[in-house]
Amino acid sequence: MNNIFAKLVEESSELELVTKPCLALSVFRLVPPAAADEHSSLSPEALNDLNRVYFGRLSARHDIMLTQTVLNGIFCIRFAVGAIRTTERHIQGAFDILSKEAKISVENWEQSIKGTGTL
Repeated sequence: MNNIFAKLVEESSELELVTKPCLALSVFRLVPPAAADEHSSLSPEALNDLNRVYFGRLSARHDIMLTQTVLNGIFCIRFAVGAIRTTERHIQGAFDILSKEAKISVENWEQSIKGTGTL
């Protein structure tokens, strides 16, 4: 099931895997398309701040449970498939939640920094 989740993240335009998936664990982060460009002026600190906001939104929900960590200075979110009864429908549902919250987080973040001139 974790391979299904990892493939969804790899195909996403807003999420990226931070480490190679291992057994039931995937570690990922939100990287908006504007920041994925190699010429982006977005600092690692700003990207970490965005991911903290994103994780905060996810943590406030009662329909998904995730954990966070920092790896080599990168704020990451951990997704673990731990229940034997987990199906592809559950994985897709979780990914849909992550995608929805990612879009909202990026929109709010972009609006908050528009006045500063940095992205």
